[in-house]
Amino acid sequence: METALRIAGMALVTFFTRYAMIALVGREPSALLRRWLRYVPAALLAALIAPAALDVPAGTGVHGRWLALGVGAVLAWRTRQVLPSLLGGLAAFWLLQVAGM
Repeated sequence: METALRIAGMALVTFFTRYAMIALVGREPSALLRRWLRYVPAALLAALIAPAALDVPAGTGVHGRWLALGVGAVLAWRTRQVLPSLLGGLAAFWLLQVAGM
């Protein structure tokens, strides 16, 4: 019963936070909100990648992770697009893993 109440509570919180955004924005978001929303993909990508890149277990290939992070960062800087940055960084990571780094 306690687990069901926790799940229901989390569902309500999730629903109301999303509904509040929709209700506040309405049909046409303001210029400030549109400018702010442009940074959401970069922030999400950084939040997903940073823990994996910085939390390296002892005795593993830290150089390969950092090189792959560098490849992704350069691609992000040059293309200013999320998908090529993500795919390039992942490809570099996998190739470096195969190479033993």
